[in-house]
Amino acid sequence: MAMMPTTTVGMNALPVNLIGHGTAVNNTQRQVASSVGTAVLISILTNVTTNNMPAKHLLKTDPLAYKDAAINATLSGYHAAFMIATLFCVLALITAFFMKNRGNASDYPVDGGESK
Repeated sequence: MAMMPTTTVGMNALPVNLIGHGTAVNNTQRQVASSVGTAVLISILTNVTTNNMPAKHLLKTDPLAYKDAAINATLSGYHAAFMIATLFCVLALITAFFMKNRGNASDYPVDGGESK
């Protein structure tokens, strides 16, 4: 929900001769940010799951209880990761409402010349 307003405001601020470069930078930034976001969410999932795993001695004494506790630990990891992802989405949505169009590309000089 926040990507379209961000892209629109960014592209509208560029002169026509720099739109291609702006699109390339935007696409690269989007790919890198999604990779970093995925790594952060997987790290959260792994850490929460590892911290909530039952003790290994439970596996020998009560395997069914170990299985239930391991499933609950994994679900806790997914829950934490999705809560953080939801928080990121809400923050991005709030940020999108504060973006303003600060002017058209025609308001800025193209080649170091005078603006209109």
